[in-house]
Amino acid sequence: MNFEILEKIEEIKDIIRREDIKFLDLKSMDLFGRIRHLSLPIEMFSEKLVSDGVGVDGSNYGFSSTENSDFVMVLDLDNYFIEDFKGEKRISFFVNFKKSPDSEEFIEQDIRWICKKCQTFIKELKIGDDILLSPEYEFYIFKDVYYKVSKEESVIKISSEEEGLLTSYHLDSIGDIFSHIRDEITLLLEKLGVKVKYHHHEVGQWGQQEIELGFLNLMKAADISLLVKYISRLICEKYDLRVTFMPKPVSGMAGNGWHVHQFIKDGEKSLFFEEGSLLSKLGMNYVGGLIRHAKSLCAFTNPTVNSYKRLTPGYEAPVSIDFGEGNRSSLIRIPQYAKNEKECRIEYRVPDFSCNPYLALSAMVMAGIDGITKELDPFEEVEILRQKGEDKLPLTLEESLHFMEKDHEFLLKGNVFPEDLIHNWITLKKRELGIINSYISPIEFELFFDL
Repeated sequence: MNFEILEKIEEIKDIIRREDIKFLDLKSMDLFGRIRHLSLPIEMFSEKLVSDGVGVDGSNYGFSSTENSDFVMVLDLDNYFIEDFKGEKRISFFVNFKKSPDSEEFIEQDIRWICKKCQTFIKELKIGDDILLSPEYEFYIFKDVYYKVSKEESVIKISSEEEGLLTSYHLDSIGDIFSHIRDEITLLLEKLGVKVKYHHHEVGQWGQQEIELGFLNLMKAADISLLVKYISRLICEKYDLRVTFMPKPVSGMAGNGWHVHQFIKDGEKSLFFEEGSLLSKLGMNYVGGLIRHAKSLCAFTNPTVNSYKRLTPGYEAPVSIDFGEGNRSSLIRIPQYAKNEKECRIEYRVPDFSCNPYLALSAMVMAGIDGITKELDPFEEVEILRQKGEDKLPLTLEESLHFMEKDHEFLLKGNVFPEDLIHNWITLKKRELGIINSYISPIEFELFFDL
């Protein structure tokens, strides 16, 4: 163990003593994007723990089969935060996964390792310093949710404290009854060093909210996404409320998107900016890559059956593969108000937060990079799709998986995504589809029972 790591361990031990921390918490996401954690008594934090890690069953995270599932969870000493908002005070670390303590590299399917490789790939290609991303999180807050699925019963009941609300977007402070919850989420994020751009009530009339972050690099954007979901649930739980980032939780209401603003920077300058142009050539090429691979990207950015109930006309969700300046119904929006050399960017509007943010963000960046390396013209890409009658996004998860099977070479470049992960993802998602399709929904009785 080198001196730098030992010094970092001593710094953390000082924090533990000073803050009177009782537990060590290891936080991660499984392959599907569900938050997982493991707690240890604080006495366990030591050079040995940092060196050896903690043994876990990788198959339960979706990373491997049960026959090959012994992994080691290792602490990222540069990415931790102190929790003092539920139970005893603890220090929480983001983690990576290795096959053994003495392994030099993380396992291929480690989602944080994939993000790291994507960042490295950008630098190796000498395309600027880094990529910056600003995610927007849309979610609903419900008073109560009850659901049950069995062979005999299929029930969903939702109640909201905002039932009967007529207007919603940027609702005034008197009618915005959950503004204090967004305040608490924001203050807690900022306490943990996360910059929040703003928050407000969204379009959905049964309690839809939005929080938008400042710009972060790829790894931070994914890590902080885990935090946003975790903290939102903790705060709502305190008020005996339920929060969901599900893409379409209420029929006939606006769905929850996860729009991601993004640009490649060089120093303080956005490489997407060019005076007098919509975007620079590099920025246009990046858009071209997102357009060419939009259908296959959906398998990562919109990975649930419910995702495709959001991607329908009339709800500010994209359905066509296109781009436009200031157009919020486009797949890719180029904000009119960010036309300067520091802020010029694009907004990718198709994703939802049922995704695994590490995989979804890395995949969309790899699509953009592919557009840059191949110098793809987005106007030509859109026109080719239109002439073929193929300019619509997938209608179902099954379709998006089909497109990913045919189009994933761009993800393999730079060894960023392992091909095994892509095949594993498709297999697991098809299995999920099989489970969903085996159950009967109430609407089928409504429409077909008396035929």
